[in-house]
Amino acid sequence: MIQRLRAAALVFGLAIIGGSIWQHFTSSRPVMLLLDDFAIGGLLITATIVIYKDSTRRRALMAGGWGLAGGKFYDSFLTRIFTVSASDDTLFTTLLIGGVATLALGGLLASIILPRER
Repeated sequence: MIQRLRAAALVFGLAIIGGSIWQHFTSSRPVMLLLDDFAIGGLLITATIVIYKDSTRRRALMAGGWGLAGGKFYDSFLTRIFTVSASDDTLFTTLLIGGVATLALGGLLASIILPRER
């Protein structure tokens, strides 16, 4: 089961980095927001690489990556909810970010709850 969590973390980390690059060049976001996403995605990718053998420390690294991603997207989701706008594009983006936040928090729970492989 940890192999599926590793695969999800790799895909999620690459998607965070890829999405950040795309958004940076299409809407000229500040560089600090780009570096923030790189740090979170890089932590998930690093955790994916080092958790080839399951241990408590490696699992904590994975949980940390998922937790940072969940916190980032949860904050973005709440900001979009309380910034009311009637645009359909904003509604779709808000739902998308809410789904991503839910996935990240699910990854956090899975990395904590799943039994360790021997």
